[in-house]
Amino acid sequence: MGRRPLTADERAFGTEVGRVIAEQREKRGMSQQALAEHARLSVDGLRKLETGRVPDPGFRTVLRLARQLDVTLDKLVEQVTSRRVR
Repeated sequence: MGRRPLTADERAFGTEVGRVIAEQREKRGMSQQALAEHARLSVDGLRKLETGRVPDPGFRTVLRLARQLDVTLDKLVEQVTSRRVR
């Protein structure tokens, strides 16, 4: 039995997570290379996440990125949801 398809809202949430991660990384002056290495991701994987080509980023991936950016998951989700409400 496979996974059910993502709804448009779920895909949009995943895309916004990537945007927030990119903004937090840039705010800290980190390169994609540095963040990817510290979070144990490929640069290509991080690039895809930041540009919205990963519609459903995994929890552990997001957690590792948030930790490297010194952002709590609560704060990350708050930033994502506040943008989507506007």
